[in-house]
Amino acid sequence: MHGKPESDIEITDALVRQLIQEQHPDLGDEALTPVASGWDSEIYRLGESLAVRIPRREIAAGLIRNEQRWLPEFAERLPIDVPAPVRIGEPGCGFPWHWSIIPWFPGRCADEVALDKAAVGQFAGFIERLHVPAPASAPLNPVRGGSLSVHLERLQQRMANLASAGVRIAPELLKAWQDGLGMRPPEDKHWLHGDLHAQNVIVEDGLIRAVIDWGDLCAGDRAADLACVWSLFAQPSDRRRFWDQVGVDDATQRRSTAWAVYFGVVLLDAGLTNSPRHAEQGRILLERLAYDLRPSR
Repeated sequence: MHGKPESDIEITDALVRQLIQEQHPDLGDEALTPVASGWDSEIYRLGESLAVRIPRREIAAGLIRNEQRWLPEFAERLPIDVPAPVRIGEPGCGFPWHWSIIPWFPGRCADEVALDKAAVGQFAGFIERLHVPAPASAPLNPVRGGSLSVHLERLQQRMANLASAGVRIAPELLKAWQDGLGMRPPEDKHWLHGDLHAQNVIVEDGLIRAVIDWGDLCAGDRAADLACVWSLFAQPSDRRRFWDQVGVDDATQRRSTAWAVYFGVVLLDAGLTNSPRHAEQGRILLERLAYDLRPSR
């Protein structure tokens, strides 16, 4: 199956409550409400201003530790809020992995509400501050920020799945993918979010309130993050302004276009299996990208 993976462990309200009461008893009586179940983690709202982020798969346990290690440093230099942990949770109560208590950010995800034009400059400034050279100690991610060639077989399979479902990938998208596939990423590595798309951007009053879900943070090719422009901004003029403001070279923009094809196909294929919200996000991303790639543009 190519959709959202099954959880490796059953996470219940009672388990989360027990972990909090045993390790952070001063928060043990706060209201606890499940709000989201991602591919890797579950999110609970805790009281009015906090949330619990707890991995649902073994592969995500290391991602949580990356967040705990690096997000406090990111929070100090980024112009938009990030969920740097305010408390660290440890294995216990039969639960085998670390977990976090993080800030709760009000607002809605960017796939649910539109961003104002002012958010273009806001997001470009965020990217500029995020994409700085990464230290040698930065985590590497084998599937994010490296060569697109590692995704070739996977993308071909997903495109075959979509074709079987009657979904056609526009020729200009296939051409952009092939173009980026033949390009080597730069040797110098920058910090990346690693999973930057509309569901991980919180919007309040038309502006970006926070960028969440940093488990895939890593050092790599910034083109992978830049692909999010088609996920975030509905208007072609806003996307053009974004590219003008971030000022990347042509090769980087071409690689980011190929990354956007990959992300759109993955979201659409996975979503058609068991997540309509992901399917819609993938459809919109590919539609916007195809529009920008048409010769008339």
